[in-house]
Amino acid sequence: LEMDVFRSYQSEFDELTNSIREKINKSQNTFGAEKANELRSAQLELQEAEETLQALELAFRNLKETEKRIATSQLTDYKDTLSSLKNALKQSETSISHAREELFGGMSEEIKVATLDQRTRLLGTTELLEQSKDDIQEARVNIEQMLQTGADIASNLHEQRSTMERMRDKLKGVNESLSSAGKTMRSILQRSRTNKILIVGIILLLLVIIGVIIFIKFH
Repeated sequence: LEMDVFRSYQSEFDELTNSIREKINKSQNTFGAEKANELRSAQLELQEAEETLQALELAFRNLKETEKRIATSQLTDYKDTLSSLKNALKQSETSISHAREELFGGMSEEIKVATLDQRTRLLGTTELLEQSKDDIQEARVNIEQMLQTGADIASNLHEQRSTMERMRDKLKGVNESLSSAGKTMRSILQRSRTNKILIVGIILLLLVIIGVIIFIKFH
């Protein structure tokens, strides 16, 4: 189960990094607002990839030792990939920043203020999106933990049920043994009573015979 969780995060991380790489490459062939949108989208996905990498590291801790040996190199590669994408995105953002400076250099103060105001609103919207994404990521981690806890409880209940079934079988065997022992004891007691009656009968018979012999001898 732990390895399945790790692999699901792997798949998600691969999809995000591939998408980021495509957006960075596409931004190199675009200009203006289209270029800025590609880079902004890549930045959001980069943050999501960082969160997914953190989830990967958490899932890695729950792996078995044999699975950790395999996953360690993969985790290192993911960190290197993320670092490389950060650098590439930073370079692309630097280039668009230079282009913006060149563009704003010939603008009036009113246009600059209006542009900065629009940029401030966009940044506020981006922060709201990031906060929502953080809440979703936290909820997803909580769900994963709840699923893991549920799986552990189900496993424990199954083990307890197996234990109770084994105990029931043992008690059934004990009851059968006690029942058999009771029958044996009743049979022994019955034989003992029969033997006592026979012994008493033999003793009485001997007494009668002895009495008859004495009677005949003296008369």
